[in-house]
Amino acid sequence: MLQTASNPMDSAEQNFAAKEAILAHLQSQVDQLQRALRARTAELDQAARHIARLEESLLKLKQAKRELRELKRERRALRSSPERRIGQVLLAPYRLPQALFREIRKRLGLPRWPSPQRSKTEYQVWLDRHRVLPAEAHSMREESRIFSYRPLISIITPVFNTPSAWLREAIDSVLAQAYENWELILIDDASTNRETLEVLSRQSSRDGRIRLIRLEQNGGISMASNRGLAEAHGEWIGLLDHDDLLESDALFQTAKLLQAHSDADLIYSDEDKLTEEGFAAPMFKPDWSPDFFLACNYLCHFITVRRELVLRIGGFSS
Repeated sequence: MLQTASNPMDSAEQNFAAKEAILAHLQSQVDQLQRALRARTAELDQAARHIARLEESLLKLKQAKRELRELKRERRALRSSPERRIGQVLLAPYRLPQALFREIRKRLGLPRWPSPQRSKTEYQVWLDRHRVLPAEAHSMREESRIFSYRPLISIITPVFNTPSAWLREAIDSVLAQAYENWELILIDDASTNRETLEVLSRQSSRDGRIRLIRLEQNGGISMASNRGLAEAHGEWIGLLDHDDLLESDALFQTAKLLQAHSDADLIYSDEDKLTEEGFAAPMFKPDWSPDFFLACNYLCHFITVRRELVLRIGGFSS
């Protein structure tokens, strides 16, 4: 019988190579964990900065509320003063034309007074440079017509006694969309304001893609949204408040993203606050960050989501 003896050197080399492989694998895991740690640290830093800004805004809001209470107290004191009563008597003949002018502007749906011209902030100047121009919107409209995937997007907008000017602007912003395959579902949540009802009737007949659903009883935004969800025909739904505005490329950007990511279920966007001074409180949102999302619900406006997914979870909580 032939017997062979193993070489101790070969065994040691194999053992050493195995340990080297294990160390390399562990080092790779450490590198991955370090990269993840750096990413999480950056997200936490961003969250901390955002929280600091929110705290600063909260302090300003509290100060503004204190000043408002003081102003209200002073106003009450002035209203009860004898000097004001005398002034009302003297000014009565001059107030009739002003009241008539205000009523005419109100009936025409115009602002009560023309807004004074204000100098723009640095952010507003930047926004003007980056907003989509009419010519660019036209190019986007042409591009979207040859998309391989052109889903119908159902925009759900609950309405309740919305100021007429705001409601018209919201509807106009949808009509101005570069991406044309949409439907707008206006859910009138039993409004009682005559101007709101008139605007709904007029605006819903402007375009065949606009549908008006009237509810007999006021049920709140969730119930109205669920009714809109039941009426929606689109594969995707978008949630638009009755006093919000969409940039003309909002739906285009959603549809364009879906060309490369057709498996997406929810798409969110940056947002801004529109005040009397213009756009003044932008919220530039990060890519999907679960850790940041635990501290700040940055989805909000404007989001689009697959209708099937919303139906699967039972719609919106009432």
